[in-house]
Amino acid sequence: MCLPSRQLIIFAISAIVVLHGAAPAAATDRVESVEQARTDSLLAQLGRAAHHSVSGDFAAAEACYRQCADTSQRLLGSVHRITIDATIGQARSLIDLGDYTAAERALRPCFDASLAINGEWSPQTGDLTLELAEVLFELGWQAEATRLFRRAAMIMERIHGPDHRRTAASLAGLAQTERRFGDQLTAAKLYSRAIEIVERSEGLQHPDLIRYYCRRGMCHANKSLLERGLADVEHGIAIATATYGPASYQVAMEQRHRGLILRYLGRHAEAIEVLERVLPTLQRHHGNEHPFLSKCFKGLGESYNAEHHYAQAHSYFARAIQLHEHIDERDQRELGFLLSKQASVAAALGRWDETVGHAMRVVETELMLSEDLSKVFSTREHLNFTVRPKVAVENLLFTITEHPSLPEAAFQRVFALVARVHGLVLDRLVERQRNLALVLDVADVEQARWNYLKARQQVADLFVKGPGDSPPAHRAAVASACQNMEDAERVLAAMSEEVRQATQAKRLDDGIPAEQLASVLEPGEMLVHYVRCRSFPTENRPNRRLRYAAYRLRRESTHRWDLEYIDLASTTAVDSTIFAYRRAIDSLDQRRRPSAREEAQYRLVARRAYDQLLAPVLRPLPGDGTGASATAGADGGDEVPDADAPMVFIVPMSWLSLVDFNSLICPSGELVIERNKIHLLSSAEDLLRPARTSPCGAGLLAVGNPTITPRPVTITTDGGANAEIGPLPVLCDEAYEVSTPLPGAELESNAVARLFTEATGESTTQLLGPAGTEEAVKAHITGRRMVHLATHGFFCDSALGGTTASMGRLVDPLLNAGLILGASPGVEDGILTAQEVASLDLRDLDWVVLSACGSGLGDLVFGEGLYGLRRAFELAGARTVLMALWRIEDNSMRGLMEQIYRRRLAGSSTVDAVRHAQLDRLRDVRRRLNRLHPILWGGIVAEGDWR
Repeated sequence: MCLPSRQLIIFAISAIVVLHGAAPAAATDRVESVEQARTDSLLAQLGRAAHHSVSGDFAAAEACYRQCADTSQRLLGSVHRITIDATIGQARSLIDLGDYTAAERALRPCFDASLAINGEWSPQTGDLTLELAEVLFELGWQAEATRLFRRAAMIMERIHGPDHRRTAASLAGLAQTERRFGDQLTAAKLYSRAIEIVERSEGLQHPDLIRYYCRRGMCHANKSLLERGLADVEHGIAIATATYGPASYQVAMEQRHRGLILRYLGRHAEAIEVLERVLPTLQRHHGNEHPFLSKCFKGLGESYNAEHHYAQAHSYFARAIQLHEHIDERDQRELGFLLSKQASVAAALGRWDETVGHAMRVVETELMLSEDLSKVFSTREHLNFTVRPKVAVENLLFTITEHPSLPEAAFQRVFALVARVHGLVLDRLVERQRNLALVLDVADVEQARWNYLKARQQVADLFVKGPGDSPPAHRAAVASACQNMEDAERVLAAMSEEVRQATQAKRLDDGIPAEQLASVLEPGEMLVHYVRCRSFPTENRPNRRLRYAAYRLRRESTHRWDLEYIDLASTTAVDSTIFAYRRAIDSLDQRRRPSAREEAQYRLVARRAYDQLLAPVLRPLPGDGTGASATAGADGGDEVPDADAPMVFIVPMSWLSLVDFNSLICPSGELVIERNKIHLLSSAEDLLRPARTSPCGAGLLAVGNPTITPRPVTITTDGGANAEIGPLPVLCDEAYEVSTPLPGAELESNAVARLFTEATGESTTQLLGPAGTEEAVKAHITGRRMVHLATHGFFCDSALGGTTASMGRLVDPLLNAGLILGASPGVEDGILTAQEVASLDLRDLDWVVLSACGSGLGDLVFGEGLYGLRRAFELAGARTVLMALWRIEDNSMRGLMEQIYRRRLAGSSTVDAVRHAQLDRLRDVRRRLNRLHPILWGGIVAEGDWR
């Protein structure tokens, strides 16, 4: 619990007495009035209630506070200072009694009345905002609690200033939410600020410091700074001991945290001794059914589990879960954590039905929390928090591999959850854009959108500009701009939620059923959804193992479909193959023919990748005659591939996003592109998005070979005193070093424009050479049907060739990729980051072609795929994105693009246009060079709408 200590109530009562004038001795010098007598009586009643509370008699305290609040409201009004303090005291006592719902019911009317009468920027409303936020936090109403904590911090700082104890309390409230969302670093910083404020204004032994030190210690422990965390917790315990005595329940409350950290340190016997010692004290003061006991039970369960005493661990976790389930609206995040621990213990005991049930509930709980928090989260916060449901899915998948006879209904339910969780942030952001598009004519929505785009552009500009001669000032400017950006995005999130509720739009947060996805597939088509599963640690297998697997959903006929879970291989084995695959491509000079040795190396690794990733999922079903559907074989024949090649939709996972599945080699020597139609999806929900019956946009924008001005920037590591802060907020070297002209790109854009005009008769805008500025691209891109961008791209990642680590991934991973265009001095810098692209309105855009090397790359975000240009255009509203997974020689790119456009404009689907263009190029390469290395013909992939 993170509520002020009981000692503070006494301080508050004393302050009220001073405010009302009126020590009894001074009062005798005045004319006694009825109102003064009533006030004195109420203050005395507040004092008695505070004494009961500090003594641990919470029932007596609650009754006394309630009586005082009722009397004060009747005599003095609902927003009188005494009424508010009595109501706050009653709510705290109710929480001490474990009745969180009653605490919320007590505070809410008082809060609403103060807001209506005193306004938001008043001390009374500020106090009630903070108290209500803390109660809602304990109830698990995370979205509203988060919003109120943020408002409380603003109110307190405006009213009391930055160095006041109540301002510190609001910062500590914000820290609670960051802890729960998994951002331990931010939470620790907020607690540190609260500690500094209180120590400076109230002294080193103030009761507030107890919980601030102890909770900062838990943040450190969760960041693996265990010794620092233990020191903080022990310091907090020392203050509690000096204030309340060693046998007090206040000390016992904080000893729970010490027991947890001792468990993390591996000192299990000590942890058990500490937690079992404090349990009777907490039970004596709070009873046997209070959630405060949960941390003790959790710590004991974890310690016994670590010692492989699974029966005892199971018992303690069960008691903790029972406490949380005892309260209808209790914090679901903690309940999910306990269920995950219990699932692990149940697995160790071989209770697989129970394991699957608990693991499934964990995912469902995390999805529910994610839905709630999407109302107030920025993109960065959402990416951080959704790690939880994705890890929960990995644990859940392990349970179905170990269960001896999982019922079919449970098996399909697991898949529905897997399909929902992957790409969750992308789906939510797309939904947000869709909701806001319904209210474009509303002035406040437009203003909020403008504030967000302006702040986002400022962040991008600061990153591109670099630190100059003043790294500290640059860092501060970036921090301020990022804060403005996140605040503006949270406003948009809240507005989007209002629209969703008003329109009663249905979400798929309960999962995406296999039957619903199968209904979209044609007979013979399949969806391959790659996943990872994470094993539970056991006594014989202490390290958690990760393995790749795949769900194969195949439409067999009009009325039949099949869902199968296929185990593949360890992530270590698969990832090493993928990295070898990328080295066999990225190490080559794309301007020359691969040598015989390089060709042989590629064939070897592409064959191994096929065996690991595709062979198990593409194998025919019993009695199925499909599979080898192409006639163009390894001997270099010119036969046209079968038009009815099986369609395979792929949702890649983790490093699989770096693979062009078309370029893998089958056992027969054929390439996958010769046997199958492959199309990538960001998430399974992409299948459910309806086809566009007619174009929304009009015309083509073609950009080619923009004139690039060199941008010399010196990037330092900012060592010395600021070294521990981390890298400077700048882009990586790759964003500045590219300046080679691309004459082939200009010819390519001319050819594409000609083909488009001949086929459609629509207008075409070409931005070539000096005309291809960032300013011009932004001005002409909105409202187009097709966009073709042929220029240099960049992607900041040292693992794939980058030279300088970028801080962009800490702020927004979309800052780590972009396109190089012409600059307009004083207007645009010429570096169009993916983050800027995502801010554009491209909902009318059917096709965007990124004819830039590596444009399909990006930061790998767990469970979300690659966050780069491909994701940015999807977020902006583009239906389909074509991009390059590696560097492609200029003339080769031009030839491929001309063929792709020719087929697409003639009526081919996206998947057919890309496939047949690359097959034409492959046959030519085979005939002329006797090679099949994909650097000569492949690397162009499409994601989004395949039709």
